[in-house]
Amino acid sequence: MNNRTFSSTYPTIARLLAVICLLLTIGALFRMDIRSFSDLPVPEYEIRLAAPGLNPLQVDQNVTMPVEAAVRSLGQADKIRSESRQGVAVVVVEASERLGTDYRERLEEKLSEAAKTLPVREWSVNQEDLADNRIGHLLLRGADVQTLADVAEYTVYAKLINLPGVARVDLDDQVARQQVDILFRPSMLQAYGLTPADVLNQLSGDVSADQVGSIGRGTERITVQWYSQTDGPFGLGKQMIATQKGYVSLKTLAEIRDLRGSKGDQVAVYRGEPALGITLYAADSAQAPAVRAQMLQAIAELNEAGAGLYQIDLVEDYAKPLVDTIWQMTWLVILAAAFVAVVLGWMQKSKTAAILLFASVVLATGTLLGGMWLVGLPLSLSTIGPVCLFGILSIGAGSALFSRLHQLRQWTTFHCLQAAWHLQKTMLLTIVILTACWFGVMLTDFIEAKDRTVLVDAWPILILGTLSLLIVYGFIVPVLGGAWKTERHREQTVLPEEQPAAKKKPNPVLRGWETLVKRGYLPYGITLVVSLLVSFLFHTFVLVDPYTKTTTDEKKLTLEMVQGSTVDEAIRAAQIAEERLRGVAEVRDVFTLASRDRLDFTLKLQDHIDWNRSLTELEKELDRQLRGIPGTDPFSFIVNDRVRSRLEFTVKGPSIQIGETIANAILEQMKRVTTRDEKGREVITDERIGEKTTGIYLDLYPKADMLTRYRVTEAEIRRQVEGYLGEQKIGNAQWNGKEVSIQARFPDQWMDHPDQVKNLLIRTPEGAVRLADLADWSYGQPPPVYSREDGLYVFKISSAVSDVMRIDTMSYALPYRLKKDMTIPEGYTILNADEVEKLDKEMAGKKDTVGRILAIGSLAVCVLLASLLLRGRTRDGWIALALLPLLSGGVILGLLVMDRPMNVLGFYGLAAAAAIMLHQTLVHLDQLIALRTRSAEIWEELQTGTSRVAGSQAAVFAGIILVSLPLAGGWVADGGFISSFTSSLLFGAAVAVFGVLVLVPGMQFAAERKQAVASEWTLPDTIRLLQAAWENGRIRRQDKKEAIRRLKKARKEAMQEQGNPQLRTRAKGELSEEDFLPLAPASHPEKFQA
Repeated sequence: MNNRTFSSTYPTIARLLAVICLLLTIGALFRMDIRSFSDLPVPEYEIRLAAPGLNPLQVDQNVTMPVEAAVRSLGQADKIRSESRQGVAVVVVEASERLGTDYRERLEEKLSEAAKTLPVREWSVNQEDLADNRIGHLLLRGADVQTLADVAEYTVYAKLINLPGVARVDLDDQVARQQVDILFRPSMLQAYGLTPADVLNQLSGDVSADQVGSIGRGTERITVQWYSQTDGPFGLGKQMIATQKGYVSLKTLAEIRDLRGSKGDQVAVYRGEPALGITLYAADSAQAPAVRAQMLQAIAELNEAGAGLYQIDLVEDYAKPLVDTIWQMTWLVILAAAFVAVVLGWMQKSKTAAILLFASVVLATGTLLGGMWLVGLPLSLSTIGPVCLFGILSIGAGSALFSRLHQLRQWTTFHCLQAAWHLQKTMLLTIVILTACWFGVMLTDFIEAKDRTVLVDAWPILILGTLSLLIVYGFIVPVLGGAWKTERHREQTVLPEEQPAAKKKPNPVLRGWETLVKRGYLPYGITLVVSLLVSFLFHTFVLVDPYTKTTTDEKKLTLEMVQGSTVDEAIRAAQIAEERLRGVAEVRDVFTLASRDRLDFTLKLQDHIDWNRSLTELEKELDRQLRGIPGTDPFSFIVNDRVRSRLEFTVKGPSIQIGETIANAILEQMKRVTTRDEKGREVITDERIGEKTTGIYLDLYPKADMLTRYRVTEAEIRRQVEGYLGEQKIGNAQWNGKEVSIQARFPDQWMDHPDQVKNLLIRTPEGAVRLADLADWSYGQPPPVYSREDGLYVFKISSAVSDVMRIDTMSYALPYRLKKDMTIPEGYTILNADEVEKLDKEMAGKKDTVGRILAIGSLAVCVLLASLLLRGRTRDGWIALALLPLLSGGVILGLLVMDRPMNVLGFYGLAAAAAIMLHQTLVHLDQLIALRTRSAEIWEELQTGTSRVAGSQAAVFAGIILVSLPLAGGWVADGGFISSFTSSLLFGAAVAVFGVLVLVPGMQFAAERKQAVASEWTLPDTIRLLQAAWENGRIRRQDKKEAIRRLKKARKEAMQEQGNPQLRTRAKGELSEEDFLPLAPASHPEKFQA
């Protein structure tokens, strides 16, 4: 088969490839996994080691410190934090993992080796994963919690669990209790000489078909089975307990309380009614948008069937950010592609080009999604950004291709392929630069290690996206375009140089463009300075969210209840608070978790664009609304966690003993402050070291001789004491088709004094004995907790302050007084809260400058080499790299103007703007250099080249800007999470259009003018330069040898002249007698005239 015959099969192959790509697109749409985040492990490891029997100091010295040393020997640990508690050590490692590291395996191997020499019973390594399959959190509300529990279990659960794609439905079992309590009567136990253990050991549980034995053999064998079923709480109270005085029923010794259907310890409150929480989880292979749509439909059907008896509301829509992002990005690509296709078709007066351009964008993006489906890469919030980037890049690629094809004299398959493959070099160079930028982010510390985890999935998309662009725009589109155009009609294309030059009036825009371009590098320099200045001045005002955060309109508040409150009182307080909060215009929705201790509010806020107040004013309004609610503690309420309400100090040092001494000295300084405020209250109260502890600690010490006498073990004594003081779970029973938990305990507040603990009866083989006879006791302190950060012990001292205005003054006054009373050893620091915050910012801002420079320099060299190989020159690479810093100022300005945070989508919005700018820049340069003949004027050729690409490139940027503007402003839909992407893309594209259409021609014009003086670095020129350098070096060596030879000869002649004065010649500048003779007389004027 010759080349002509093989080329005739190109259309058939292109059609087959197009069908395959279309099938991949359809398969991805219906079968691709879609979830919020894929399985991405976060580079933070929690090492938990159990060392029973060791006190905190022993744990710290014998377990924590050796483990920290082992972890530190692995390297790549940015920060190591540890806590040593009673019998437990917890070490948290924040690692700076790079691409392709096996840190987890090496860490586990190191810990396995270290654990062999440590007093550790067991250890584990936990690592957080970003995978999140939650679809939504529902609240089932109504008047009766027991009705809600029944509806949730028998109606709602059955409806939701049968939805396609649903893996799990979790019901909140704390709203309505399914529990029966056995409350011991202490007087009756004492009267019958019983302990709680004696009673609990005799309670029989439910038994079903328990084989007792059998009689007979073979076929006549009879098996005896035992069945025991308690008939509810009444039957439970009838169980008989053996005592020294005979058998007695359980209801005589204890009160049986049936708590089934009562409110639990924590109840959700929504719209003034108690509610039950329901969480829906999708399967790993499900599509979250489809599951969410089915969930919403099921909620509507359940509410209709409830007929007012109950109501289901979706309060936490976990899949909404993903669904909104997919929907808006899809419309972004489709509308931008349609706009560019229409404009390009109108410019070329060709419906074929418009149809093919739009179809090619859809096909290229669909092929990318199909490739992701084949390799098992889900569409998530970490991958949708790169996919949209390639969708936008395909719009630019299609526009450039059809603009180039329009310039062909003959629209044939061969010529179309030739033009397409020439343009693919610019596409490949663009992707090389994007890949270099991605590696630069992943290999350096420009962003946090946790945020780099979200960007890992971009690497396979870079590969798949490149392949899809090469297939679609490198083969399918040019072949089908050439065949379609040839078969239908051959449109005569008049090239720009053949068109007669029409006389037009001077255009002010064109004159301005000519003025800027002729300035050469000056406009670029000014733009670069302005961009860097904007970045430097305003980057601190841009809010940076963690890349895993998807909620931008949520705020959580906590309001403490007064001590001794009930759940009903907490629900009433939550109803009052909710009514007040709903009156705030910025609050869109609110729900509350009410318990005896506190109220936890979750506020859903309006979009920032719709706010009538600033954040500070909103926090003040929330603080005002939540004051004065009956049953709540207003003094512990904090709306803004940035405002401190306690006086805090942190002591850091390498030794426990010295650190504790300094911490205790600061504590004493606080206790010496007896100042009172204007209301007569003590300024400083609640002084403590570490976390808050409540109550009195009673230490028990078993008596070894008494244990021997009464033949009882320490474990048995401890078990019986726990039966007196704690709540013990006896088991579960099946009553009325429901599983009921049975708990045993003593009445609340039946024991108020430590002396009552000493009189507890302990059952021994010798009879019941008082606890005071078996163990000594004393008042003690809670076990300490030793914390370490990067090898330094950390002690935190704090106190409550009645007047927060005094915190700043006392933060500096108390350490100053302490330094007068004692000398702080070297290596120990006392920091107040402001200094700790400042130190944390300094540590977070500490950057690896050398690593950044090396990485950026290496990647820049790679880009220049790629430019040299793909384009045969380095100018393309230099200009593309020079334009990248211009985007920083535009993107920062866009996020500020639109009031959006920099998150993972904001990062990909910046990347998309960079991608389209780089590609259009390289296409523009390719057109300009293709027309450079060296025989005509530079300016004329530059005008001609720019005119050929300006229309299509302006259409591309106009389409992106026009579609991004309403999405970024929230005009079409709620902005939220995706607005960071569209804001970055909008302002980045605005900067890019100026750079591509103005700065690139100016830089090219300046470079061409300089070409006569200094040639550009191309591959042939490089070879010639290397040859010239070698030849010049050889000549310099010869000249050096010649100079040395002449110098030796001159020295030899000088020595000869010194030996023979007649040979001596007058040295330069030496005077003779003739120099002192008078000048010639004036009688010879001809001498002067001469």
